[in-house]
Amino acid sequence: MSEPAVVVLVLHAHLGRYAGGAARLALPYEPGLSIGEYARRAGIPPHEFYAVVRRGALSKDLDAVPTPGEVVELLPAMSGG
Repeated sequence: MSEPAVVVLVLHAHLGRYAGGAARLALPYEPGLSIGEYARRAGIPPHEFYAVVRRGALSKDLDAVPTPGEVVELLPAMSGG
């Protein structure tokens, strides 16, 4: 029996607090769901993250649709000096 398809979110810095302190979160893959929608389903407010890293490239396209098994890193919006 095969494993169900997932999308893995890697939560950098304080974003893990939305996942009970976890640094990685595997969510069931759903065709057509965007990265932003996966983040919202994980309970991460849209204003908390700024960009993503996927397939080794930095992107601000939260409407991009990941593939089954893809690992997407969420980078927080940060401020300060």
